[in-house]
Amino acid sequence: MRGSRRCRQQRDAFPLALPLLLLQMPREQAEAAIAEIEAAGGLLGIGFYQPSVTEPYTGVLALANGDRRDSGPLTQEPSQILRWQRAAIRSGYTCAVAIAIGSRGKTRYSPELRQILSYYEVSLLLLEPSGFRVPISL
Repeated sequence: MRGSRRCRQQRDAFPLALPLLLLQMPREQAEAAIAEIEAAGGLLGIGFYQPSVTEPYTGVLALANGDRRDSGPLTQEPSQILRWQRAAIRSGYTCAVAIAIGSRGKTRYSPELRQILSYYEVSLLLLEPSGFRVPISL
């Protein structure tokens, strides 16, 4: 009984963890992507849409200057993407995007801290199949 109360207190003491989208790529591409984001004034949000039931989900990055960048087809299962979106909704439509180097080798999918070149806290965008934003009503 005492252990469960202590565990609950420790859990409440830590801030809510944000769902993280990790973009891993070679150094040159990562630096170019970061430079493009900074030149646009920053990263505002990220969203996902599925063009049709048979096609994979596509990620969309919304930049501060109004531009959008498609990440291309995602390899994750639709259930993983929907679970990630639900986690972002539970965290107040807030999520994190990290750009890291090391898309090959032993640190693929789990980069070391020194390999993360940029980190952004952004809003989750709910997108229709057309890729346009759906207004969020809270």
